[in-house]
Amino acid sequence: MDPKPFLDLIERHQWVGLAALVIGLVVRLMKQDSRFPPWAIAARWRPLLAVGLGVVSGALQAVSTGTPWRDALLGGLVSGFVAIAGHDAIVESVRNGKDVPLPGLLKVPLLSDRGPKPEPPTPIDPSVPRA
Repeated sequence: MDPKPFLDLIERHQWVGLAALVIGLVVRLMKQDSRFPPWAIAARWRPLLAVGLGVVSGALQAVSTGTPWRDALLGGLVSGFVAIAGHDAIVESVRNGKDVPLPGLLKVPLLSDRGPKPEPPTPIDPSVPRA
């Protein structure tokens, strides 16, 4: 993955897009199949978590860069809603509800990491007597 687009966002101080990506990743890590953190957030609370993290990112921007509070909090709200919209667009619509895999961060390894599938058991032939 090319980090150039993310570095361009940082250079231009476009924090909304970068914050939306980080918020989406943090919320994804709060699901039941993730190793980090050891506790999970219920599905109905994840959108509120995303909006709350957006507000926190806006407050951090206001404190760190001197952006007016109104603009920073509005940008934080937008980043939270963009993270929610990105989840709906990518996971729910394009991937039919299948989450984006996070190699190394999931409790259950990906299907490709589990090795070859075992062959199904051979059916018992009724014409052969059992011992």
